[in-house]
Amino acid sequence: MDGDGICYRSLPGTPGGKGSYFTRGSGHNAYAQYSEKPEDYVEVVDRLKRKYETAKTHVPKPVFRNLGSDKGVLAFGSSDPAVIEAQDILAEGGLKTDYLRLRALPFTAEVDAYVSEKKVVYVVEQNRDGQLANLFREAYPAFATKFKSVLHYDGLAIDAKCIVDQITAFEQK
Repeated sequence: MDGDGICYRSLPGTPGGKGSYFTRGSGHNAYAQYSEKPEDYVEVVDRLKRKYETAKTHVPKPVFRNLGSDKGVLAFGSSDPAVIEAQDILAEGGLKTDYLRLRALPFTAEVDAYVSEKKVVYVVEQNRDGQLANLFREAYPAFATKFKSVLHYDGLAIDAKCIVDQITAFEQK
């Protein structure tokens, strides 16, 4: 009702049996009634877009550790300690990097600025497919070639050596 795309009815735990109402998919109108009307579908999908845009201003902001570089490292979650150690090792070897620890989706204005100002962004993630790097390429198509995947997926905890080795290999190309 206030235009932000976030429904008032999404309050779990409301006393008196008037708690959350969940429906499947986008086949419902703004009043949670089932609908197959194209205009209802468009309204719901447009509301979801507004909700997504609103969320950008409410999710936790990223955390930065900047050493004054035009090269960035981006990571999230349990990769954090290994990235900080790798950043220190790289700096000792003469390669300064700035670091952004992503804490939420969707990407905030701070992430937008970070991506646009860096020449290269090394995306550290613990999976084989580079899913986060792909999200960045989709979200920022003009900067798609900036994102380089630093991947670790052998089942063990990621370590600084893995990160340093991959970033160094990219830098030597």
